[in-house]
Amino acid sequence: MKTPKIILTRLLSTAILCLAVAISAVAQTQVIAGSKIPRLTTGQRDIILLNLTDSIAANGQLIYNEDIDCLEYWNGETKEWISLCHGTTNPAVDIPLESCNKIRVYGKYYVDSPLDNSHYIIVPVTVTKKGDYNIVAITGNGYYFQASGTFQETGTYNVRLEGMGMPGIQRRDEVTFTCNGQIIGSLCNITIDIEAHAMGYQTVCEDITVHGTYQTRTFMGPDNYVKIPVDVLNPGGAGANITSIQTDVQNGISFSLRTGLEVYGADTLILKASGSPKQEGTFRFTFTTDGSVKTTCSFTVDCFSLLGTFDEPACNCLAIYAERPFIPNGEYWLQDCVTDSESSSATRTFCDIKGGGWTLVWSYSENTARNVYGNSTSMAVPGNTYGNSINTPRNRITSSVAGDEDPLLYRIDYNDFRLNRTEWENLGTGNTTQMKVHITDDPVDMENDWALNNYAIISPRNIAENPLFSTFNNRAGVPTVGKIYGKNWRVIAGGTQGWDEVTGGGNNSRILRLYSNALWCTHWDFFNSGSSTLFEVYPNRGGANNQISMTNIDNSFGDFSQAMPNHHFGKCGGSTGDDYSFSTKTCLPTNLYPHSMRGGEGRVLQWFIR
Repeated sequence: MKTPKIILTRLLSTAILCLAVAISAVAQTQVIAGSKIPRLTTGQRDIILLNLTDSIAANGQLIYNEDIDCLEYWNGETKEWISLCHGTTNPAVDIPLESCNKIRVYGKYYVDSPLDNSHYIIVPVTVTKKGDYNIVAITGNGYYFQASGTFQETGTYNVRLEGMGMPGIQRRDEVTFTCNGQIIGSLCNITIDIEAHAMGYQTVCEDITVHGTYQTRTFMGPDNYVKIPVDVLNPGGAGANITSIQTDVQNGISFSLRTGLEVYGADTLILKASGSPKQEGTFRFTFTTDGSVKTTCSFTVDCFSLLGTFDEPACNCLAIYAERPFIPNGEYWLQDCVTDSESSSATRTFCDIKGGGWTLVWSYSENTARNVYGNSTSMAVPGNTYGNSINTPRNRITSSVAGDEDPLLYRIDYNDFRLNRTEWENLGTGNTTQMKVHITDDPVDMENDWALNNYAIISPRNIAENPLFSTFNNRAGVPTVGKIYGKNWRVIAGGTQGWDEVTGGGNNSRILRLYSNALWCTHWDFFNSGSSTLFEVYPNRGGANNQISMTNIDNSFGDFSQAMPNHHFGKCGGSTGDDYSFSTKTCLPTNLYPHSMRGGEGRVLQWFIR
């Protein structure tokens, strides 16, 4: 006698078989009658074939597969279901056991926080039969991951499944992978932890507004902040509603925020500024919001400076250049920060900002050299009265002179201007203060062609080499560079008596010396006593083609007793002499006259420090 268990099993098998036959019959009847096509899952579809002894008999069976949202029909000859969506077969896809540890889940997952493009799974699959696929990672907790496409070839693929939906409850979810409704990778143990309610908000970067004024060397206060309008998607649970934002540091300042979100909907976050702006200009700040929705935004802040104005004088032009590198060259206010920055009056002078922060300390025209310094008899400037070691200020403009009136009404007279000796020293940068001298056709145009081709820059390395702080007689080898008539020259550091050894021994091969005694301390003396017709220039060494031929040329930047070349600083031929034609003609200081340019003032010789 058969046991009840065996009888029950056979009855159940018979029932399933009958059900399958019935489904098949109904399906075929409906298709023939033109009625609704059966909607079956992949599992229900396969029950039909399990109970047919001849798959050819089911050839042409048509169903709608709910798992892949597509019509399929049975091909009895190839013994497979054919999809009508793309005309290809279902692929054979699986996740081999050895590939399970290569599955990667990306993103953080929170209750009631929608998934975005930061949430995805990379899953390696092995394809042994090409075809259309719809791979789904199911969690059963309100969210899933999906990717669809066609495998054109067999092989191994890393498929990216995009996250969709929103986790419903806090728990550890087990992930089940399916391909076209069939479970794959059943031996892989992949889980996702869903954390408590996550704080999340979103913002539109273009709606950010900057408030307050941002002045250099001023510490930020309560009026310096940035407003960020946000839409709070989830304020977060207790202890998880804190948002913290920190921008990068730009120009010495940054913006930050740490606060709790309380309610859903519109809100405003306030990022407060800290630090002190170091430089004038427009600076861009960047930050990334935290929480479940990440947004990276940037905004700009305009910083300004008053350094160098009447109300806020600078220590020197180099300080203005460091803080305001993009302002134009021009007249600015400076203050002696060495002696007593609180009580000393400010001085107005010219700053070469574009050239790197040079401070003008002395400026005089050819007309001044002859008719003021030389008393109408010579262009030789008396060094015992106007040398750079002498305190002879001229036409200075100070804050005490300007008083309460508009300081812009007071302009520098570049034809006859000189700061006092203390300002020469204290407006510089100490023992290594550089000095620059040039001759120019325009005293406020630092790009003037004549100035760019006729200058010298002295770069002392210590107090002993600096003419501002030490006796400077025949100083040896102070590093110096420059141009004369567009030809480069230099003093080699450590050279003999400050002369540049060009081609060998003897005075005729040395081209440069700085005089600083009672008579000669304001000019570069180009000396070639061994050869009265040749003037060597560096780096053009040797050969007639690399020499400037000038008869009896001894000085080029201002003469005291020797002959001067025509047109360098002053012209030969008296007041009616030719202004522009170049020649090697020389004349004594008594025969040099101002050029006609600039209303008869002629060219200008200027000294700068930095």
